[in-house]
Amino acid sequence: MKIFPGLTKLIYGTLPILRHIETTISAGFGSPAEDYMEKALDMNAKLMKHPESTYTYTVSGDSMVGAFIHHDDVVVVDAEAPWGPGDIVVAFWDGNTVIKRVRTKDGKVYLCPESPNPIYQPILVDESANFRVFGVVKHLVRTLKG
Repeated sequence: MKIFPGLTKLIYGTLPILRHIETTISAGFGSPAEDYMEKALDMNAKLMKHPESTYTYTVSGDSMVGAFIHHDDVVVVDAEAPWGPGDIVVAFWDGNTVIKRVRTKDGKVYLCPESPNPIYQPILVDESANFRVFGVVKHLVRTLKG
C-alpha cells in the first residue's frame, strides 16, 4: 500500500515466517555450532512494535552513510514511537522528506546528516520551517551484494 512517494505501509502478517537458528554466529573466531535449535522467526513481530503505524521507506542519497544507512537501503519507520535527541527520524521539512539524526544544542533542534561529505550540513528546525517528524527509524533492511 503506497502512502506517499517512496513510503510503503507494512501490513501485519504479510512478512514471512523464517526459520531461525537459535545460536549466535561468531564475527571473530569461529566455533562449531554442534547443538543448535531451529525455531520460527516471525518477521512481523520482530520488525513491528506498532503494526498499524509501521512503514518502510527506500533511502535515496548518501547523507547518512556515517550511520551505516546507504542509498537503496530500506528503513522500517515506527510513526508511533516517541522521538528525541539521538534518534534517526524520517521528517517532513519545508516540503521535503528527509532521514536525519535529531540533535539539540542550546535549546534548538537540528536535523543532522551523518556523512563525511561537507556538502551536507545540519538543518536548524526553527518556527518558520514547515517541520514534522513522521517517525523513528527502528530497523534497516539491506541487500548484500557480492
